[in-house]
Amino acid sequence: MSNYHTFQSGEEYTLGRLLGTPHCLVVPDLQRDYCWGSETYGRNRERQGELVTAFVDDLIEAFRADEARTLGVLYGYEEVAGRVMLCDGQQRFTTLYLLVGVLTHRIDGVKFASYLQGFPGDVRLSYEVRESTLSFLGDLSRYYFCDRSGVLPPAEGEDKAQTPDWYRRAYRLDPSARSMLAAVRTIEALLDAAEVDEEDFGRYVLDELRFVYYDMGDRQHGEEAFVVINTTGEPLTATENLKPQLLSRVADDARSVRAHEWEDREDWCWRHRDREGGERTSDALSRDFYVWFWQMRRRQGSETLRRERLDALFLKADGELDEMLAEVHRCFTALKTVVGEVDRGGALHDLLATLRRLLCEGEGTDGLFTWLRRRQAEDVLFPLVAFAERFGAQASFATDVVRLARRLCKNAADKKFGRQRPDGGGYVDWRYVLQLVDCAEDVDGLLTADTLGGEAALKSISNVHLARWFDADEQDKRRLAASGADVAAWEEDDALRFDLSVLGGSTATVDDARRRRDNLAALSLCRHGGDAPADLAAFYWLYRFLKGWGDGVGHVGYATWDGEGTYYHTYDYGMDYGRAYRDADFLSLLASADLLAELKHRVADAFRPTGYELTASTFTPTAYLRSWCLLKTLVAADRGVVLNYWDDRAIGCYAGQADDNRLNDDQPFCMANSCAGYLFRSDVRRAEDYLNSSLFDAPLLAPGSDVDGEAFENRKVPVEVVRASADYLARLYEAFMAGA
Repeated sequence: MSNYHTFQSGEEYTLGRLLGTPHCLVVPDLQRDYCWGSETYGRNRERQGELVTAFVDDLIEAFRADEARTLGVLYGYEEVAGRVMLCDGQQRFTTLYLLVGVLTHRIDGVKFASYLQGFPGDVRLSYEVRESTLSFLGDLSRYYFCDRSGVLPPAEGEDKAQTPDWYRRAYRLDPSARSMLAAVRTIEALLDAAEVDEEDFGRYVLDELRFVYYDMGDRQHGEEAFVVINTTGEPLTATENLKPQLLSRVADDARSVRAHEWEDREDWCWRHRDREGGERTSDALSRDFYVWFWQMRRRQGSETLRRERLDALFLKADGELDEMLAEVHRCFTALKTVVGEVDRGGALHDLLATLRRLLCEGEGTDGLFTWLRRRQAEDVLFPLVAFAERFGAQASFATDVVRLARRLCKNAADKKFGRQRPDGGGYVDWRYVLQLVDCAEDVDGLLTADTLGGEAALKSISNVHLARWFDADEQDKRRLAASGADVAAWEEDDALRFDLSVLGGSTATVDDARRRRDNLAALSLCRHGGDAPADLAAFYWLYRFLKGWGDGVGHVGYATWDGEGTYYHTYDYGMDYGRAYRDADFLSLLASADLLAELKHRVADAFRPTGYELTASTFTPTAYLRSWCLLKTLVAADRGVVLNYWDDRAIGCYAGQADDNRLNDDQPFCMANSCAGYLFRSDVRRAEDYLNSSLFDAPLLAPGSDVDGEAFENRKVPVEVVRASADYLARLYEAFMAGA
């Protein structure tokens, strides 16, 4: 650690003191270019304009109000006596140096020259980002700031012949030099327009503007601080400029505390930035947090707030700025508490990982906090933060926050899948949930609040529906848990997704609910990639199709104009919840002691009135595909094969008339003399594929049938094959109906 201490850590210094002592302030080579005088960009590369105007205008306003300002923390270290290396604050500090330089040039007698130059040939601010920048700032100070007869190099579009001798070619290629020149011109224009006493204003800048100096000790710690606070590679944004604007308005006795809190937030945001998303600085997450704070404080959506300037949000708000910043840090501390619980890898982490899997249909690779930040900040993260702010100090917090998170997971799933329950249960907007947290005495009171009964006394939000929070499903969960059911494990099942209403409601015993849950889990394995037995999966998909719970029959976008079909195996949880889960037949199916036997019985009942056979006069695409899928299921069961799944094709038929679907154009239409095919054929099937009974678009042929591919394509399948297949299908159907 350094033994040199030109400035004492934690002390407050005026700008005049920082520039007026016999030492040199150095912007080291690890720093970025100066950019405030040029165009700056935000998180999403949106243009923000130059930052000098707002900064200097604010100082002029403070000068007119005779208001002293502290411009935040200046980080530095001093390994060589008299050379104070700046780790953070260089953009603000350089802008102030340029301001003092412009004032020096404009005031008679060059009264402030000693704040720019020390002993001959030395300048107070040494910009060592690159050699050309170092040389440029020295020349600018000597030949323009401290020489009233000096001139600036011509701006874009001006006569290049007027370029002063000191302005070298290398300076034109230096981005810091160009930005400094732009800043100087902006400052001069602002002073021209302000019409202030420039000598008095200069004294104000030197005597009333202060920084809190923080000593980092040595280069290693200084570089670490630079990386933590800013990182490299991107220009400063308006969010980073917020710190000095606010801290300068905080009372002297509280400023140091608020400054250290601010650095704590920037440090944390840097460590939790979205690395996979390409974030290289803390700025994006810092901005997100301040927007979150105002969302929670105002109970307002992010769209409006993100269009407002953050400094305006703070400066226009009611109350003392110091107390507001204290409130900000309490909110931030609560955020740290929640994310710390997630990062520990315990129950909260596992629960939120389950929610991500259920909502996103996959595990995901980004961190849970990053996912919450992107997708579930309002519905999950905000209530958890509000809860931590109120109850984070209690010994039971680690357990209680998981209980709340479990309820929030259900709420997020209600929103995602549009789930609504008969008693008015469903998604409760996060603004109402925050009100529940505010008025709750404890977690039990929070989880059992009656949002529709008037007890919670929630403030109505315009155009935002209020659903029942402690609905019948939540009441049933408590009853089942009290009777020994593992409700937590059931909730996280892929087929239930935190809603147990499908298990029978208030009339179901624990044994009833457990049977329904086990059957539902078995049916959920029937989906593509699941582990269900082939016959159970085949009959379940057939029954879903017959009941209309899944994909229906209609025109398929990529198919021929006269074709209609169904994707058949498409699964969508939201569709299931809105159709199957609300159907009494589905609830009774889940109560079955033998799922496969019950499914066969129900399928048989669906065909008893009409049978499976169709004629040209009874043909419709829906009726045809019902019979086709039944016969495909029976053939697969008879031959011991598994019906194939597909992801992007529909099984279908020509919808105009039955004869268009025949295998033999010389024979009358029947199910055996037909073939439903994929409505989109991007490849040519091999001849042997027409004999593969596991394929949905292979014909319903009797065992031992040999069909030539060309005959199939030309609708010339032999008559004897069609007749043998018709007899085979009839036998299968009769045996199935008798057994079911």
